[in-house]
Amino acid sequence: MLSYKASVFFFYFGMYSKVLGDNLHLGSVNAPVAASINLDAISANIQTYIDNVVETKVRDLVANTVNASCQGAAQAITSDVMQNIQANSQINVMFHAVRTSAIHLGNKAVIVFDSVEKNIGGGYNVQTGKFTAPYKGLYFITTRVTTTPGNHMHIALVQNGKITSLAWAADASAVIAETIQLNIGDKVWVWHNRNTQEYVYPNYTIFAGTLLRLM
Repeated sequence: MLSYKASVFFFYFGMYSKVLGDNLHLGSVNAPVAASINLDAISANIQTYIDNVVETKVRDLVANTVNASCQGAAQAITSDVMQNIQANSQINVMFHAVRTSAIHLGNKAVIVFDSVEKNIGGGYNVQTGKFTAPYKGLYFITTRVTTTPGNHMHIALVQNGKITSLAWAADASAVIAETIQLNIGDKVWVWHNRNTQEYVYPNYTIFAGTLLRLM
């Protein structure tokens, strides 16, 4: 009976003839077929061939898996960005109000800007002088409060009762411009931040803001 190694050789002979190479030596064409076989070398060559095939298949599988994963992640990110762009393009919040009459302010008096130029989204209340955020997001808020020559002006931008920015001016306008993160229902307003009374010059005193992006 054939040994195990000889059986392995004859089984793979037809499939891996290129692998055998010089390890198989046949006799004369007129002589009975004979073979001098180096079975150890053949087994080694076959094993190398199998290892190379397996390595190639594994490498291709890993590459395909990584590519599919990266492509899926890229598609997910693109989808999120597009949804955010579409959401922001459909939502517009903007207000611009002006103080049209002169007023003397006491300490922490809220400045009411009585003339509304724009109020897209309905966030500004002309009765209270306060802006209420209709959406959670990042907002740009600005105010300019003007006084007359010889007077000073001290103001504060307030969010839910807490001062976020301060400004003062002499013979000119006190200006605040700030980006603020607001939740739905948060309120922002401008108040006078001085113990003594100060005079507000009309028509050059404004309060404005806009939604930059949703969060």
